[in-house]
Amino acid sequence: MTWQILDGLCYLNETGLEHQSLICRNILLGLDGVIKIASLEMCVERPLGQAQNVYIKTLASITMEIMQKYVKDDGMVGVDDVDRWPVDSDAFGFLSALSTAKSMESLKEVPKPICHE
Repeated sequence: MTWQILDGLCYLNETGLEHQSLICRNILLGLDGVIKIASLEMCVERPLGQAQNVYIKTLASITMEIMQKYVKDDGMVGVDDVDRWPVDSDAFGFLSALSTAKSMESLKEVPKPICHE
């Protein structure tokens, strides 16, 4: 799920757009499992090459909400229940990478979680 959101954010960034209201309720999940970013009227033009910190921070918040249903009050990136999300899990690894990432492209290098059907 977060990988599809990341792809969407990369697309917006590459086209010079910034979504100014990117929160969980603006992330839609279709019956086919495809993620879509809603409220595109909240997009504004942004200079190409501008720092991607806003998108990375937003993606960290969305990922924490998906994993534990809330964002930490202190602004730190992480989860509180390490029994549910062990530190050696792919999901935890991706969340950790968000705290040090300099670009969204660098996040694509993080191993994707294995999906079980």
